Amino acid sequence: MLDPSQLFPKVKVSTQKNKYDQNSLNALHIPANLSKRLKKTSEVEDKASSILDHTQGPIYEIIQDMEQKLESLLKVREEIITNSEFQSSLPPFWLTSMKGNEILKYLISESDNEPLKYLKNIKSKITTNDDTDCYDVSLRFNFSDNECLKNQSIVKKIQIENFDNWMKSLPLFVQTSIDWKQKRKSKVSFFDFFNNPQPDTDFVDSESFIIIQSQTMLMKFLVEIFVPNAFLFYKEYLNENKIEYNNIKLFAELEQNHRKILEVFRKSKKAIYQKEIEAQKKINDILSQRRKLVSENETTTPKSKSKS
Repeated sequence: MLDPSQLFPKVKVSTQKNKYDQNSLNALHIPANLSKRLKKTSEVEDKASSILDHTQGPIYEIIQDMEQKLESLLKVREEIITNSEFQSSLPPFWLTSMKGNEILKYLISESDNEPLKYLKNIKSKITTNDDTDCYDVSLRFNFSDNECLKNQSIVKKIQIENFDNWMKSLPLFVQTSIDWKQKRKSKVSFFDFFNNPQPDTDFVDSESFIIIQSQTMLMKFLVEIFVPNAFLFYKEYLNENKIEYNNIKLFAELEQNHRKILEVFRKSKKAIYQKEIEAQKKINDILSQRRKLVSENETTTPKSKSKS
């Protein structure tokens, strides 16, 4: 099975800027020749960081192109699974897919079954945020009319700086408040995912950080793995529970649709891989310069005299 997480760049280099201004170096009484080399080392590290930053733009363009190509295919999938013939002959698509996944099935409580039966689609979208120079990743859960939810759509959005490392800086969340038609009995629910994980204050304690991290990881998983591969989890659940495909024709249409979705991902993966290779080659050259400068710095660092 294609792992959509491979679509995102895997180049891992510290992007922490190291600024050695002349005043701070003078204050530390560092020799002039070593001071120059430290500044050069900092400049080399900043170049590596800049390459990673500039890689994000082309990666985003590829993802945008992929989303446009997927739009019609995902629309076809929605039409199949919301077809009355499908709904009368096969289990509800999204609830069954979630139960077929080893992560999500443990997040679904008994009281979640009923509202999730009415889930029509889950749509993900990535856009640029011009105000913050970050990326907004959104998940929209669309429901048909039901006796559980007043909301027709529930949205969760996360703001990230980097496609590869969503926790590079503390993510910002925005989510829709859920309006239930009746009181919920379960204390633990998949819908807890739509609670705001961020505290009211600027201070983030360790417990809040863990919640933010877990929600970020789940968001990333849903966007990159679950939504595009939902059919595979659906099929796995049916097979594991020995549920017959009562409508072979519609099931075959769904499987064919899934193959087309995977083909779009494969082509996008190949394009992004080329960007990764180009960036990695440039970074390797820069890191080679850095190692040389560090080696020179070590050989010229004054050694402290031992006390007699």
